[in-house]
Amino acid sequence: DQSEVYSVFGEQVAQAYINIARGWLSLKNYPFAVKAYKELVEELPMEKFVVADSLFQIGKLYQDSGDYERAIEAYDNLFKKAPESGRRDESIYRQAVCFEAIREFSNAYEGYKTYMSLGEDKEFYRQAQQKVRQMEYDGDGDGYPFYKEQEAGTSDEDANSYPGSKEIALR
Repeated sequence: DQSEVYSVFGEQVAQAYINIARGWLSLKNYPFAVKAYKELVEELPMEKFVVADSLFQIGKLYQDSGDYERAIEAYDNLFKKAPESGRRDESIYRQAVCFEAIREFSNAYEGYKTYMSLGEDKEFYRQAQQKVRQMEYDGDGDGYPFYKEQEAGTSDEDANSYPGSKEIALR
């Protein structure tokens, strides 16, 4: 029975999957690396630490290859399956970056704010703080911050162009 083998040799099997994933990474074959990490997550759910790291690596690989929707999904998976992960905080920041990349500015804004709430000692605190400041800026004084204007396709330089108005910014 496979589950018996995994319970006895779980760490060795997990390490084998990690080595396979790293091998694919060194060959720049990201889809196969993702596949190896996904198999590890499915086959070895009891190996909490390596599962959490694998979920993070899946998100990072999707993000680095520009597949932001899948990266967002992968980070959500980490939050659900491994909320205690040491990679959780960085995943919150990375997910916000992905939301921004696909122009889901409200979700990005919330992600950056959440990351900032984790403390000023965090690795990406300054970057998150800068993003929040940019997004909160209201260039035309119409009461709508930049990120809301961006999401609605309106101008933050024209007070008559705001979310819900008939004026849409020409790009």
